[in-house]
Amino acid sequence: MYKNLRLAILDYPKFLVKDETSMRMFSEVIQSKQINFQRANPYYVPMSALDMISTHYLVYETSDIYKPQLIMAIRTCFEDRAKKHRIDMPYTGYEKAFSVDQKERFYSFKNSKNFLVDTNALFVDRKFSFNRTGLPLMDIGYLMLVTHIMRRGGDHFMGIGNYRYKTHKWVEPVGDFDQDMIFNHPVVNADHMLIMLKNFNLKWLSEAHEKYKDLYSNRIEILPQDSGEEFISLEEIISTLPKDLNQAERTLREVDFVSGKPIAS
Repeated sequence: MYKNLRLAILDYPKFLVKDETSMRMFSEVIQSKQINFQRANPYYVPMSALDMISTHYLVYETSDIYKPQLIMAIRTCFEDRAKKHRIDMPYTGYEKAFSVDQKERFYSFKNSKNFLVDTNALFVDRKFSFNRTGLPLMDIGYLMLVTHIMRRGGDHFMGIGNYRYKTHKWVEPVGDFDQDMIFNHPVVNADHMLIMLKNFNLKWLSEAHEKYKDLYSNRIEILPQDSGEEFISLEEIISTLPKDLNQAERTLREVDFVSGKPIAS
């Protein structure tokens, strides 16, 4: 089912501008998202300065090995990077629509994190949607995304989803979040849900890694060498996952990723 899929992670393109392969991939991401998003709004431009400092998680269909087709993309924006480059995070464009209670809850969540991780700009080629093909692209995409966030020392992500399309349902297996944070998006003029993932579901992560490990281990991963950032090794992350899925109720907050050992309660 997955033999014609290839995964790729393109991190921090700002530091990859001299690499021809990276810039070709980056161009494909921008082109595909523009084509997809303008179907809903012909005047909408999804590209922003954030694209240059974000991490892009990509899925290609490779039945034509000479012309792989990008069929899914999603990105994460890290607030510590955004502050460094003086670029606004996505939430600054819609937080004014929050109620007083929603704003208090959002900033309480935000301030509890070492750095905020925002997941956004999802693109899925409609020809390869789950309803048409049965391909679990969201599961695969979130596997890449969550492990990368963990390798960077994060324990969460946030984002928004159009409530009409129930996009929050895709996130439910990944971790816990309140589902009463509904607001009217000031740009799109439609109800959206603010998703603030309290923790990652290690049982889901273990199952996803086992299910897609051959696909994941064969991924293309382009990480700049001169960004000054450090990553926890993938092996350390995998070693923290529960071997007995029936006992997989721990959250990432119960794991010290410096040592890779559970924190004593």
